[in-house]
Amino acid sequence: MLDPESRNEIVSSVAYGEHPLVLSLCGCDADNPLGQLAIEIRESCGAKVTVVAGDAGLCRAAPALGLSRRGAPQLLWSFVPESGYVRPFVRGVELLTCGEPTTQLNEDHEALAAPVKVEVLTAAGCPHCPQAVMSAIRVAVAHSAVRTEVIDIGIHKDIAERLGVRSVPLTVVDGGLSIVGIPTAEELAKHIAGRLRPDFNNEVFVSLMSSGRLSAAVALLRDKGAEPLVTAWQGSTTADRMGLLLIAERVLEINPRALDSAVVELMALVDSGDAALRGDTVDLLGQIGDPRARPAIERLLADPNPDVAEIAKEVLEELVH
Repeated sequence: MLDPESRNEIVSSVAYGEHPLVLSLCGCDADNPLGQLAIEIRESCGAKVTVVAGDAGLCRAAPALGLSRRGAPQLLWSFVPESGYVRPFVRGVELLTCGEPTTQLNEDHEALAAPVKVEVLTAAGCPHCPQAVMSAIRVAVAHSAVRTEVIDIGIHKDIAERLGVRSVPLTVVDGGLSIVGIPTAEELAKHIAGRLRPDFNNEVFVSLMSSGRLSAAVALLRDKGAEPLVTAWQGSTTADRMGLLLIAERVLEINPRALDSAVVELMALVDSGDAALRGDTVDLLGQIGDPRARPAIERLLADPNPDVAEIAKEVLEELVH
């Protein structure tokens, strides 16, 4: 299953490494291709490799092969690595067994000490995905509380649909923060460390927007409140606001009062020097439907931009007294 060169690299890493290698069969047995890969590695490397039954509940995509130094898997593979994915797999074994000179990728040890799940969504033949996988592997090995799972969306189409994956590689942190493209290991560690910042939900919301995961963005506003929407709106472009208006509409369908807390800050934007922002903000305030916005919108009836004045008139006609 492994090419001779890759097998030799793994054998050498295990033989000279200071750490043992534990391979966990999560939701599969020795007859599964992932199980066969585990058996091949154990038979090639000898006693320093242990194959154990793993917990399929650790994976979003089962069956999977877990790799660790001990205990629960730090790396999870939902497919047998082939082509460009062989190098990250072999490198993962090397890092687990031998370690690397830079053992920490971020100085915020407290944030990176809390358990976190990193999922890298990939596709066969993607030239960039293996690099994103390698970054996530480095973070998982450097910070033992981080678990990295590599998922092929061609095999697990249901997961891609559930997460709203538009393109790969896509790196998802704890089901929320979504990074499109290839973050370096240091950049990924920085994103993970940011979980303790009070404005982290704002970063997550923007990442969900950027990656096209609109349903997840709706759920975040529903569960966490309107602040991420306001923050994104304040720094938005006209194109951004098209997506934000769509998300707001979906949130309000679920809970008509979900965005009331955004009204005061949005009212301040109707005095913006940007006519497009003024018009879009009035449109959003009209969707929210809070009568507190009426005085601010009424001022725009005399707006020098006729389009803004027309939007204000239409919104006022619909706004509940």
